[in-house]
Amino acid sequence: MLSMTRTQVQNLMTSRGLIPHEIYQITDALAGQGLVRIMATSNNTFAPRPVIPTIQGASYDLEEYAIQTDKLMAIDSISCVVRCVGGVWNFIQDAGHEPRRVSNVVTEGNNIVVNYAKTYTKVLGSQVTVDETYSASALGITCGASVGLNRSIIQLHRTVLQANGLSKVPLTPAQASIPGSNIWFSANCMKIFG
Repeated sequence: MLSMTRTQVQNLMTSRGLIPHEIYQITDALAGQGLVRIMATSNNTFAPRPVIPTIQGASYDLEEYAIQTDKLMAIDSISCVVRCVGGVWNFIQDAGHEPRRVSNVVTEGNNIVVNYAKTYTKVLGSQVTVDETYSASALGITCGASVGLNRSIIQLHRTVLQANGLSKVPLTPAQASIPGSNIWFSANCMKIFG
């Protein structure tokens, strides 16, 4: 392992002087707040993932370091299965279901809120969908999420027949309580260091 400053490593990249498969320890990474160990994949490029997790990114699912910008992108996969049991909405945690990176689920007005265990810098993507029990219901239930940096707000709608045709109207969490039915939630979020 070779210990160098970020400037020294960038100079080696420019001159095509990196040693492929060598691990470079950047001693002043993340504006001098971190230590990043990355492997050269050619004489002028690095693999994006640190060889050893950084202190900043160790508690995330995936981390990538961009030497050009001196930024560490730490990414988490957040997910849970949401269900109403006994009039209370929560995530399911049992032999067949496990929430990931979720602190709790609460209701706020007509919304179901999934609170994350961390706060992030950016949202990379998300999806929320109803299971086969909901999709087969006569209510024509659909859902969508407003995705934030520390929580997602799930809104439920039902399909109604009006004079002009079909329309969507908000569905309260109490109205959406169909025994054994689930809402599947997932999001990928990123925290940026440096």
